[in-house]
Amino acid sequence: MLDSPSAMWHGWVQRSREDAAKAVKDIKADWDLHDGEGVEAFGGGATEQLREMRGEMDRSATMSTY
Repeated sequence: MLDSPSAMWHGWVQRSREDAAKAVKDIKADWDLHDGEGVEAFGGGATEQLREMRGEMDRSATMSTY
């Protein structure tokens, strides 16, 4: 029996949220591993910018799980 369009949509949205949350975790893990590397290439303050971006991603991931 086929799922209703509503059930299929809900499943797709849930998988998309899970995929997005996993991608954010993977990116954060990579940034944590390499935190501060290559700062000279971006000039001073690059590490702080990365931390701010990471915070934005945390907020986005948190919002997408609701």
